[in-house]
Amino acid sequence: MYQWHEKSSSKRSGSENSTDYSYYKDWTDETIQSNSFHREGYDNPPMPYHGEIFNAETVTVGAFVLPPNMVEQMNDFQQIQIEKAPELSRPVKLINSGYFYLGKNEKSPEVGDVKVSFAIIRPGEVSVVAQQRGNSFQPYDTSYYPVELFETGMHSAKALFTMAQSKNTVLTWMLRFMGFMGIFVGLMMIFKPLTSLLGYIPILGNMANFGIGLFAFGIAIGLAFVVISLGWIFYRPVLGFSLLVVGLAGFAGTWFAVQKFQHKSEQ
Repeated sequence: MYQWHEKSSSKRSGSENSTDYSYYKDWTDETIQSNSFHREGYDNPPMPYHGEIFNAETVTVGAFVLPPNMVEQMNDFQQIQIEKAPELSRPVKLINSGYFYLGKNEKSPEVGDVKVSFAIIRPGEVSVVAQQRGNSFQPYDTSYYPVELFETGMHSAKALFTMAQSKNTVLTWMLRFMGFMGIFVGLMMIFKPLTSLLGYIPILGNMANFGIGLFAFGIAIGLAFVVISLGWIFYRPVLGFSLLVVGLAGFAGTWFAVQKFQHKSEQ
């Protein structure tokens, strides 16, 4: 539905923080609650239709039935071409690209206009690595963790494991980055009262913000590498100790940088 969106931007002037709010219109699949906006005059009507996915009760691969968790991983949707628009209480147009338009003019949308389309996953090839259970599949229990791999299209078992390893690597680094950001933001929040007090002194406040930000960044880097190294020392000692050295070097570098910054501030 075409709706109002609220965007906020914060800025600092001396020792005071201010937030400005701007509004723009755009298409979105979810309802935006305009009653939480900070300004009046930007009202979104209730969304008449919501997106929903309907799974077939039985999805088969040859003589086997796919379990629900595999069916939910299928996402190769193809848009259905609609031939006739339904009759509703409001104007409805059938657009050539295959969706209904509920509104006066699709080239000049208004708040509250709705676009409705339908998509389907057509029969195709899939690849599965799992344990057979009757006419279906279940995870294969190993000494480390259960294995159950599923991909659309034809893939060898080696290719499925390679893709799974790549996904796991990406997820691992995302979690590491989130951990680093959590440490950094946490340290900045701890020192926030101090930077707010020093903000009343313009020059000193700016220097304190930079110094504390540098300190928090260095400590976060060091802690992140130390934590990551602890997970590798047992399985891959060389890599683990190398990461530990990098983490300790981050602590040392932060210490020298803070000392140098403090020395310049005293001059």
